[in-house]
Amino acid sequence: MSPHARYWRIGYADPGWDSISQELQPRHTPATLVASGLSRLTRDGRLIDTLRDRLVFPILDAEGVIGFTARARPGSSRDVPKYINTAATTLYDKSKAVYNITALRPGAIPVLVEGAPDAIAATTTGARGYVGVATCGTAWTTGHVDALTAACGGPGLCVTAFDADTSGTRALAKALPILRRHGWDVHTADLPAGSDPAGLAKVGTLRAVLDHSRPASFALAAAAIDQYSDQLQWAHSRAMAIRATAPSFIDCPPGHINALVTFVSERIHTTETSVRETLVLADDVTERAGVHR
Repeated sequence: MSPHARYWRIGYADPGWDSISQELQPRHTPATLVASGLSRLTRDGRLIDTLRDRLVFPILDAEGVIGFTARARPGSSRDVPKYINTAATTLYDKSKAVYNITALRPGAIPVLVEGAPDAIAATTTGARGYVGVATCGTAWTTGHVDALTAACGGPGLCVTAFDADTSGTRALAKALPILRRHGWDVHTADLPAGSDPAGLAKVGTLRAVLDHSRPASFALAAAAIDQYSDQLQWAHSRAMAIRATAPSFIDCPPGHINALVTFVSERIHTTETSVRETLVLADDVTERAGVHR
């Protein structure tokens, strides 16, 4: 085992149906293994493994290991879930548990990612106090953000670096309102399409991507515009794309409004004046976001 894998306590669950269960049964009863979430009983009473053919990462709290998250082997079928977590137990509550939360300290900058390898990649960039954290395939909840806030000693700057795909955009849209309600200043890293933090770390570009994060409103505006990406040659579609970014302006910190106007105009290939005039027509944007002619 490499020192890196040993430090992060990374394991591998082989493809066998009951390899882990058989290995642990001499020291633990079937009831204990089921209660731990590592094993489960079939209808005919056989004990089989919860995790198979996956990289396995322990989820910890201040007292020790409370559960496990496991990533599918690279090259697995699309039908195979990317992440599986052990079942809920008396220790592990997936609506509250956050991978790598024990590494957070006051002053750290949490980097919210989708899985354990991405969290490790963000943490090992060695810059600005970044600490990667993940819910491992589970949407961020109030319980997760409560835990995040407590671990950091209060809200501050956090960076989201979800995968640059549709699921990553959905993850940001769900997490952002909760984070802002808790007082977090949410920035988003602009990952290249189809990439993830672990992949960027391999080619040495993750630190730069995190360092150039921007308020999350920019990412939401980009996602809104992308819905019209093949229609922007038409004036009507450009106006619709601008209107689709209205929620991004409502949530944008006031000091970044002008920069967001510039971003939208460049993304849509129109003028800043057109963006401002179109958004003024949207009553829910005019006063709340301070966008004026």
